[in-house]
Amino acid sequence: MAALPKVPITSGDMVYNRTGLWRYLMPAVQERTAPCQAACALGMPSPSFINDLLRNDGVQALGRVLAVNPLPGVTGRLCYHPCQAKCLRKELDQSLKIQMLERHLADTAPEPAAAPGNQTGPAAAVLGAGPLGLGAAYFLGLAGLEVTLIDPLEQPGGFLTLLEPGKLSPEALGRESARLIGLAKLKTVMGAEFAALAAEGPDQGWALVIHDQTAHAPDSAPGQSLADLAARLPQGQIRLDSAALCPGGAYKASQVALALAAGRELAAQALSALGLSAQSDELRELIEHPRAGEPVKAEEIRYDLFEAAGPGPEGDAFASEEQALAEAGRCLSCGHCNLCGRCMVFCPDVSLSVNPQGSALQVDEMHCKGCGICAHECPRRALVMTR
Repeated sequence: MAALPKVPITSGDMVYNRTGLWRYLMPAVQERTAPCQAACALGMPSPSFINDLLRNDGVQALGRVLAVNPLPGVTGRLCYHPCQAKCLRKELDQSLKIQMLERHLADTAPEPAAAPGNQTGPAAAVLGAGPLGLGAAYFLGLAGLEVTLIDPLEQPGGFLTLLEPGKLSPEALGRESARLIGLAKLKTVMGAEFAALAAEGPDQGWALVIHDQTAHAPDSAPGQSLADLAARLPQGQIRLDSAALCPGGAYKASQVALALAAGRELAAQALSALGLSAQSDELRELIEHPRAGEPVKAEEIRYDLFEAAGPGPEGDAFASEEQALAEAGRCLSCGHCNLCGRCMVFCPDVSLSVNPQGSALQVDEMHCKGCGICAHECPRRALVMTR
């Protein structure tokens, strides 16, 4: 047997060899719009909050949801869930039960704390505490306005308070509305306080008034009371109402997400009319561009890397935390990196890793040659090659 030829070897590593200087393409995580998010009137970031659930971070998950949807425990029970009709998982077995996951999160995750500080913006009033009015008041409150929510009924919710307990219990509605009011630091004038306000006169120095005409049926006693109060308001305020956003004048219970989205739109119009913008960049981007970008397509998903599963749980609520996590694990996370690690396994230069916080992918720019194998192997097209 002939001796092997002599070859040069090194006893150290190759960190000194900056192979990244050869690169003209760079891998980058590009968070894209999932079809479920594009179909949602509120632009719910379903893959993101589901990934948080799988990481046992219910606080972060609920925070993401509340940034776009102030009543997830209501939409999680009543919404007609168009998100599930667009779920790409159905190409493999069946759509993900997103609505059940939303309800589970709203009912079980720890309550988030309200942001510190007082409301320093102009004073505003929202007449009518239906879903649209609650949505408008919530986003104006988050933007820093001092908002007073006004309704003849004792409990917020408008027409939702008339639903049968089997559809939406008073306890669930009360829990959801209380959280909304607390997070947005809203003042409330309801029930007996409403009667006192109507008797005293409504001159409260509000710079802005929004009238939710969809909160109650127009010919009902609460609807007429709100209309009478609106008619008696002094002149000089900026006034907005729901007529243009709901030409039919009413929403069905299954359209609660549409009503909340209309409330968010009214909040955006109100801020514009006042010459203001949301205090945070995130909220401003949300109000102005809730669902930006083309949604991920089925042909972009690597279905060959996923296994079909059996039928999911029946009913409208999970029986246990384990059952909820099992369903969450079926999410394809379309267009969103969930740190599955496949790109790191296939990188020939070991140039990909998870950041020290364990929250995102990072690239070793000095040694990544830009070959593109990582992007090709990404099952959900969240990793792309950029110049």
